Amino acid sequence: MQRVLAIAFGALIWALAGGVFGAVLTGLHATFTWLSLGAWLSAILAAAIAGALTASFFGAMPVAMLGTLIGALSGIGYLTLSGDSWNAVPLLTFTSLAGAIAGLALPRATVLRSRPLGQSMSGLLAGAAASPLVVLAERASGLDARPGISAAIAVAGVGLLYVGISGLIVRRCTNRLSQRLGGPLVTALVAAAVGTGIWLIGSTAGATGESAALADLQHILEQIPAGLAGGAIGGAFGGAALEMLGVRLGAYHL
Repeated sequence: MQRVLAIAFGALIWALAGGVFGAVLTGLHATFTWLSLGAWLSAILAAAIAGALTASFFGAMPVAMLGTLIGALSGIGYLTLSGDSWNAVPLLTFTSLAGAIAGLALPRATVLRSRPLGQSMSGLLAGAAASPLVVLAERASGLDARPGISAAIAVAGVGLLYVGISGLIVRRCTNRLSQRLGGPLVTALVAAAVGTGIWLIGSTAGATGESAALADLQHILEQIPAGLAGGAIGGAFGGAALEMLGVRLGAYHL
């Protein structure tokens, strides 16, 4: 029974991480594709950023939660005070700066214990290395199933790579520069991501008209639930498999 519970717990933890990864991956990939960055560049950027964000929550939860809080408050505050829901650049600049300032106030012990820079770098490198899986999954699957299938396949690749490289990278992020930059950079990254989500929702909620930009933004939002579900399913299977193979949380999480 203890073995079954351990496998179920591992599947649950990885399902949560996979859901976050899948939602971010799908939203960013659709956005970069909309911006005509090309199939490969869109996949690399989306998977790398999604990996960095997920690793921040997975390995440096206090820092990531601070970035989430700052991103939500600053994003909503900016949209409320400015009234400009279409131009995302000022909002992202504001949320990033707010997150970086908040990250400077993190206790040194928290940064040293969680090592957010190492966690984020591990996720970023793992995501970038696994990004070809996103392109291959797209080309092999149908249009309707693409977001969920891409997220499920990508989360498996990113998870395995993260397990393999996180220990090596995180252990090297103990110098003074990593301690000073880790908190502000990660909180800024998470705050900007949360601000992006708020901008997407705010720019489409209650909007009227049939402009092409509005339709594209709504299409991006419609794909995110499929990515979240696919990432959660892929993460659950991956977490259960790692637990059955004897790879436990303590083996790759500091």
